[in-house]
Formats: sequence, C-alpha cells, structure tokens
Amino acid sequence: MHEYMEKCMNVITESKVLNTKDQKLIVDLQDTLDDAHEKNQYFRTETEMNHSVLSKFLSKPAKYFQCVREMSVMLQTLSGNAFEVIQNEGELELAQIELSELGNTPKDNARKKIKSAQIHLKELSIAGLKHQAHYRAVEIKHWNKIMEKLLKDGKFDSKDVEKHQKESYRLRWQTEIAKGKNHYNNYINLKSLDD
Repeated sequence: MHEYMEKCMNVITESKVLNTKDQKLIVDLQDTLDDAHEKNQYFRTETEMNHSVLSKFLSKPAKYFQCVREMSVMLQTLSGNAFEVIQNEGELELAQIELSELGNTPKDNARKKIKSAQIHLKELSIAGLKHQAHYRAVEIKHWNKIMEKLLKDGKFDSKDVEKHQKESYRLRWQTEIAKGKNHYNNYINLKSLDD
C-alpha cells in the first residue's frame, strides 16, 4: 500500500469515524482504494498534451513554445509543492514536540487528541504533496519528450519566442477562415499582421 493511502486508512481506523460495518467495508476494499488512488489522473497524459493542448497550435515552433510554457508552469508549481512539504515537515516536528510535552491531566488528554489529529493531517498533507510532485515530474518529462521531438523534426529558432509568431498566427487564422470559424475577426487579425 502506498504511503498516502496507508495514512488515510490509519486515520479512518483510529478515528472510529465509521460504524463497524462501514469500517469493515473500507478495510476490505483498501487494496482497490489504493489502486484507484494510484490510477487517479492528476495531470495531463501525453496523449492529452499532444491532442488537446497542442492541437490548436499548427506550427512546430508554436507547439514548441507552448511546451515551454506548460513545462515552466509545472516546474513553478512543483517548487511551490516542495516549499509546502518543507513547511509542513517543520510544523509536523513542532506538533510532535508539543505533543510530547503534554501531561496527563484531562485537559492535556483533550489537547493530545487535537495535537494527534493535527499531526495526522500534516502527515497526510505531506504524503499527498509528494504524490502530486511525482506526477508533476512525470508531466515535465512528457513535455520535454515532445519538445525534443519537435526540435528534431523541424528547423526553427528555439531561442526567440517572437520569431515564429506572425507566421504561426497567420497559419492559425487562415485555417480558421477556411473552416468557416469566426470569419470576420480572423480576417481582421490577418490584416493586422501586415501592419
């Protein structure tokens, strides 16, 4: 069982949030639930990247620079996830120390329950963030693979994002006009390229 699901199952069992019958059902299904969690799609597949995101970009340079944008966003978000993990780990350590410092009075026992729940939430959050981070890295890998293929298949300036734009937009708008999409606006857009 994966770390995230293990933590979920532990907290569900320990909290007694479910009646005995429902808890048995969840425990009996834990392998299926773990499998479903692993199969859950967090981000785009390579097929979606190619046929959904990039399909509206008709030239190789336009596709390439969209890959650059997508990869950059994934990296930025991955970095944010990393900082959240660091912060959560620090808060987790603090909560564990605070828990260990509590005594055995009735008030302290209530505080222990609260602190234990906070600890479980932090652990679950960290496991979830790490799980997401893995899939962000996978998406970055796919964008990179597509970029390498575009570079290999076509000759264009991969350093200057603006170099291809007029021609890419011209191709896009001509294609849309040919398909009968928003004819007037696309004609105006095309004319603006000549200014």
